[in-house]
Amino acid sequence: LRETCPKVQLVCPNQCGAVDLLRDQVAAHRKTCPREKVHCYYANAGCNFHDMRTALPRHHEQNVTYHMQLISQTGEQNKELIVKANADFALDAVRLEKGITDLAMKNRELTSMVATLREERVNADRKLEAMQSMMDRFSQQMVTVMARTSMSGSMAFSGITSPTSPPAMQ
Repeated sequence: LRETCPKVQLVCPNQCGAVDLLRDQVAAHRKTCPREKVHCYYANAGCNFHDMRTALPRHHEQNVTYHMQLISQTGEQNKELIVKANADFALDAVRLEKGITDLAMKNRELTSMVATLREERVNADRKLEAMQSMMDRFSQQMVTVMARTSMSGSMAFSGITSPTSPPAMQ
């Protein structure tokens, strides 16, 4: 319970002299603890200082010139990065424009192909309708022929001849 209870009383882990800290207050205390090890404000520029918070003001006072050199170098490096990034962006823009132009041309080609295919489909549908109509007429003619053939056969069997049928053989 002593290792996990948020209300247990502790002393500062940096031994700054703060006592009677509740466990859930330790993190907040460390943000202001004079003995907490901190990095220099110019760490992002390249300063490697890492010492107690109480030593930080003196470090800043003694290293103004050094920090300004770091900032200057960082500024130059950032300037170079910006120039390179701008060149990369310009190259990417040219590539994108070419890609857009290529896609637009391909889109025109595909649109033309779709129009051609639609036209071919309309023509094929018309041909299909014409063929269907011919098939319907042919079927009707077949029915008529079959009916006549059937009638001719039954008349011949009965000895009656149709005016259109050939004379029956005797």
